[in-house]
Amino acid sequence: MFRSHGAERRTVERFSAAQQVDIVDGTCPQVARLHGMAERASDAGEQLVVVGDRDHPEVRGIVSRASEAIVISSTAEARSVILPEKCCVIAQTTCGRDRFDSIRRILTDRYPGIEVTDTLCREVEARRLALRDLAPCVDAILVVGDRSSSNCRRLFVEARKTGLPSWLVEGPEELPDEIERFVTVGITAGASTPPEVIDAVESAVRGVENRSR
Repeated sequence: MFRSHGAERRTVERFSAAQQVDIVDGTCPQVARLHGMAERASDAGEQLVVVGDRDHPEVRGIVSRASEAIVISSTAEARSVILPEKCCVIAQTTCGRDRFDSIRRILTDRYPGIEVTDTLCREVEARRLALRDLAPCVDAILVVGDRSSSNCRRLFVEARKTGLPSWLVEGPEELPDEIERFVTVGITAGASTPPEVIDAVESAVRGVENRSR
């Protein structure tokens, strides 16, 4: 099974050519769209530029679809990179909004004719904005999700920025003991977190509340 981040082209080709292998392609449709954009850029002779983390599996999968690719991970790299006239600039779907906007401004200032396509995942952005609305209404925040997931980690960073006590937990068994000290606990989750895991954490928090009464 190919996970939502997608797989590198050589991996797909190797398993597709294998005998007696059933393939389940779980690639996120938005990521698959970026694969297509990378392939079309190569066919058109354009330089592919990806804003994101070069070691992230999603980025590796996108880059593998292009004949040549440049990955920009920071504003410092955006200030120093030399780009050709014909470019296709896209972003890792889970790249942080602030980082993407900062890099985009630098690139468009340096290269006024360049076109940067906003390919950030709208679901990830919606959760970030919802967290900002949630923060003033609660005393602490639980972010539910896999610690290896970049969008979960970024959501946890956003939670910490609120100044409220915040934790990143992968399931109800990881609830911190301190949680019972808070009257109202806000719960958010990464875009890839299964609903049943979120429900289990919510039930566990409600159980703590009931014991505290």
